[in-house]
Amino acid sequence: MSKAKETKAKVKLEDDTELFSKIGINVENEKLSIDFAKTKEFFDSLKKKMELVSKNIEKNFQEGADEFKENLGIRVDEERIEIDFGEAKSFISDVGAKIEELLASLEHSVDQLNKKS
Repeated sequence: MSKAKETKAKVKLEDDTELFSKIGINVENEKLSIDFAKTKEFFDSLKKKMELVSKNIEKNFQEGADEFKENLGIRVDEERIEIDFGEAKSFISDVGAKIEELLASLEHSVDQLNKKS
């Protein structure tokens, strides 16, 4: 194995060990120990973060739902269906931006959780 691969594997093992430690799992000398209090604390913290992110997503979606309906570029009535591709393209761009914001928010939350643990 090359030195670069060995270094990468060592860093990954250290990262994995740190993560296991944060959630209360320790593997040493062919023994596995689990600190249930630490594990429960970790998952409770993760649950709270995910609930917060979920509420923010729901709030943002509800606030943007009416705006998206108006900007979708599709109008349907009893006689015809009209599609404005310019507006539809704008709508899709807006959705993409919202998804990027969501992913950034999730990444930030996970980073904050890792720093606290």
